[in-house]
Amino acid sequence: MNILVESLSDEAIENVITSLNFEFDKVIFFGYENEISRHKKTTEEFLKSICGVKFAEFYEVEKFNLAQILEKMRSVISAEVENNEIFFDLTGGDDLILLVFGELVKEFSLNLHIFDIKKYYYHMLAGKKIDTIVKRRKIRARLKDFIPLQGGSINFKMFKEEKQFLAEKSYFEEVERLWAIMAKHSAIYNRFSNFLKSLTQSGLKMSVARGSLTQILNRSKVKEAQMLQILGELCEAGLLKSLNFGEILEFEYKDENIKNSLKDAGSVLELKGFYEVSSEFDECLIGVHVDWDGMETKVNVLNEIDILGIRGGNLTFISCKSGSVDQMALYELDTVARKIGGKYAKKRLFVTKPLGKSHMMRAKDLGIEVKVLKSGI
Repeated sequence: MNILVESLSDEAIENVITSLNFEFDKVIFFGYENEISRHKKTTEEFLKSICGVKFAEFYEVEKFNLAQILEKMRSVISAEVENNEIFFDLTGGDDLILLVFGELVKEFSLNLHIFDIKKYYYHMLAGKKIDTIVKRRKIRARLKDFIPLQGGSINFKMFKEEKQFLAEKSYFEEVERLWAIMAKHSAIYNRFSNFLKSLTQSGLKMSVARGSLTQILNRSKVKEAQMLQILGELCEAGLLKSLNFGEILEFEYKDENIKNSLKDAGSVLELKGFYEVSSEFDECLIGVHVDWDGMETKVNVLNEIDILGIRGGNLTFISCKSGSVDQMALYELDTVARKIGGKYAKKRLFVTKPLGKSHMMRAKDLGIEVKVLKSGI
């Protein structure tokens, strides 16, 4: 039997990275009471259901008690040595436990490695290479499976249907045309979307008398000439049809998904960003609502992540902001990424215009990559 020995870490990916890449039969964790109570259930479920591990065992050791840690670990390992191949993983966990790993590897002539999670490659420090003994594989974990490792969950009930439809490749050209118009009129596009939102009629056909139209334009702070120009461009792009303007403004949306996205300026930017990056990931979702504790309660802490991608167990959190961006948006992105993704999570911000110097410096300090999305048309 091939056995993997781990020091239980608060960073979820460190506990499973080797098991995602190699077919171990058993994984043994050593950790402290708090870490075991927080991570035992989710880690064991992930290893068994996703990685195919048959057995997962968790042994508690006393913090700061080197003699007890050594005695406990020696007892467990000595019972496993005969007829088994044992690999110790130095990737993450407590330094004192990792120190004992080195001692036991030397004492029992076992194998020792460390995984470089960012480069997604392991390095042998002692003994045999893992892939000469253990079958290698690469599991592409899905977001719904991986986020619970950090204690959260995805609320699939809150997905917006139009975003999911428009994220399909069949809508690529429509989204590109829509994005080109938004980018061209980025200075007023948020106000224009609010104008469309104020046309509260159901269905695809809109009909507004001039008197009511003037009031709606004034409330939305959109000029009549600006409205007509954007509506005309949307009509030329095939996103609207039957555009007429006299005493009554009349037009028809192409379909319900286009209607909903035109009424939400943020959706257009998110869809453009999604098309830009989705091919980079094993899985990529748009408009993801994450529950911080993963529990169904009356009061849930939820965050909407505009774009969330996973590749090799590493999460990327992407926030999309049209118009001006304040520093709170940067702190919010950093907070949710650290909470749900841990220290290895990547953070990216997609904007329609460059950030100011102070905001760019803050983004750099927080490890956030900023990209200005431009029209390709």
